[in-house]
Amino acid sequence: METTGKKTGWLLLCGAALTLCVLLQYLCPQILFWGAWLYEKIKLGAADAALLQNNVYAWYTGHALWAAALYHIVGAAAFGFWYKALRRGGAFVPVKQTFRLQTVCAVLLTGVGLQFLLSCVLQMIYLAAPQLLQGYNQMMENTGIGDVSALSLAVTVIAAPLSEELLCRGVILHCAQKAAGRFWAANLIQAAAFGLIHMNWVQGLYAFVLGLVLGAFCHWHGSVFSSIALHAVINLSGLLLVDAVLGAVPAKVMWYLPLSLLFAAVCGWGLWLAAGARQPDKTNGPR
Repeated sequence: METTGKKTGWLLLCGAALTLCVLLQYLCPQILFWGAWLYEKIKLGAADAALLQNNVYAWYTGHALWAAALYHIVGAAAFGFWYKALRRGGAFVPVKQTFRLQTVCAVLLTGVGLQFLLSCVLQMIYLAAPQLLQGYNQMMENTGIGDVSALSLAVTVIAAPLSEELLCRGVILHCAQKAAGRFWAANLIQAAAFGLIHMNWVQGLYAFVLGLVLGAFCHWHGSVFSSIALHAVINLSGLLLVDAVLGAVPAKVMWYLPLSLLFAAVCGWGLWLAAGARQPDKTNGPR
């Protein structure tokens, strides 16, 4: 049983992890920007300052996704080492044991169903009040996250799931469960943190919902690997499938409402399979 002082310490560790994440989100684009500035400065020499500035901004705007790549790579390394240190001496569920056939089916059904469900909800919001999503759509366009390329696939399907899961379902969920003592409370804490790190209200709200599901997978299967896999399927579905499927649907709420119910059923089926494939919890927190 953790004392009040220890519980406070675990909560402070949650805050420290979140602070480090925000700091990395700020520093990594700065490193990329000033690296581009230094390169252009050496190349142009004593050229006009306005030309230097224009060249740097033009290059950075066209390579904004590299900043996300750098952030996720550094984050995966930092939070991976941190999580490993927290789990030192704890039992780890083998990957082969985590990904049984039922779990794989649960990951695929839940990931695809949840991504399509949230996409349908966002589309209905856009049709009813497009101004609410204007900033979000502009952000997605500026960063190039929605464009399909080798880099966007690497960032959204590999790097982002690794770094964000090791942070939220790894470090924060582990520390929050030590502090709260109950999984449901710890899951709310890590899901809220997952929403906060996305830095805009649209992504923040649906990231909170995703975070609750990802946290449940991690808890049920006793491994952060299951939430990494689910996160990757969610992102891959959003990148490759959503536009291809929903792009053929007429832009009317009456079409998206039944589709939302359909994908909610698919997601529910996946969650039912996932809950049925849960591992016995022999330690406090995900392995």
